[in-house]
Amino acid sequence: MQRLAATAWSLLLGLALCAAPASAQQLTPVQPAPAQPAVGQPAVAQPAPAQAEPAAQPPQAPVAQAPVAQAPAPRIVLPIVVISLPDRSVAAPVALAIRDAIVAGLAPSAGGRPVVALPDEARIAAIASCHDAICTGARLAELQAMTGVIVRATRRNRLAPIDVRVEMLDPVSGAPRLAAPVAVQVPVAAEGSPAATLAAMIAQLVPAMPSPPPPPATLLIVTNVDDALVTVDGREVGHAPIAPIELPQGRYNVVVTVRGWRTSSRMVQVPETGAQRADFDLEPEPETLSALESARGWSGGGGSSGGSGGGAFDGGVDSSEDSTPLYARWYVIGGAAAVVVATVVIIAVAASSGGTEVGPPAGIPIPPIQAP
Repeated sequence: MQRLAATAWSLLLGLALCAAPASAQQLTPVQPAPAQPAVGQPAVAQPAPAQAEPAAQPPQAPVAQAPVAQAPAPRIVLPIVVISLPDRSVAAPVALAIRDAIVAGLAPSAGGRPVVALPDEARIAAIASCHDAICTGARLAELQAMTGVIVRATRRNRLAPIDVRVEMLDPVSGAPRLAAPVAVQVPVAAEGSPAATLAAMIAQLVPAMPSPPPPPATLLIVTNVDDALVTVDGREVGHAPIAPIELPQGRYNVVVTVRGWRTSSRMVQVPETGAQRADFDLEPEPETLSALESARGWSGGGGSSGGSGGGAFDGGVDSSEDSTPLYARWYVIGGAAAVVVATVVIIAVAASSGGTEVGPPAGIPIPPIQAP
């Protein structure tokens, strides 16, 4: 029995020792080994561990961009373009001298329009290649010209004078502005300075000159506060009061600012021509209003309580009475009249009594005075 019991205990002890490693393996987590790629196959990239997202930044306020001051668009006035088309027989310096003399001669009669010479050789060649009015008018329209002055110069030989023929054409249609081209001959001696020779021909061109451009539109800005800064579309134009400003047609944002007064701004429509006026009545800030009221209350006083300044605080004395001469015041005149009347009465009574003592009338008895 003892041997049987010992054998049983030995079996139980052996079973316990065998079960211990298995239970330990169940409790301890096993880390799997990284898989190795097969030969000839590319390795698969393992995803990187996720990183913590950065903390959300508070939204930043947008930075205000300063307004960009834009200069008003320039006023467009169509010019008078002079195109020189000389013949090959005319030297280039002579052709330029004739062209410049015509430009200088027409400028005083242009009525404010610029008179310019066309320097572009390609455009000159394009106009020279035209054989009808429609083509020439189209080329002038491309130049944005109000009128085209076509100058053609030819010469028969080197010793002959230069024949100059000038015509004035309208753009688009190419219609002539003269009944016939104007022609003149420039002698060889006058080639270097042809202005005097061309003067008579230029005088014939003046009646066909286009009308002057319309006067520019002006904007007059009037403020109730001096030295106020005036800006038009962000561009400073001066401090009030300012002269009228020439502006092309359009809408403009006018802003008037001055220290101590509230800023005033509004959109002003400028017409194509004529004058436009914009009045700005600025309102004072509270501090400025208090200062103005204080200055208005004590203005014009001159004296404190009855002074002669005649201001708001003059002691209640009428300034018109103070300005009246003494001899013209009513109480002086009344007193003088009373004295004159009293003097006349006394003299009359004295004259009627004959110089005797004046006493009570005889017909009225006077009772005696009784002693007490």
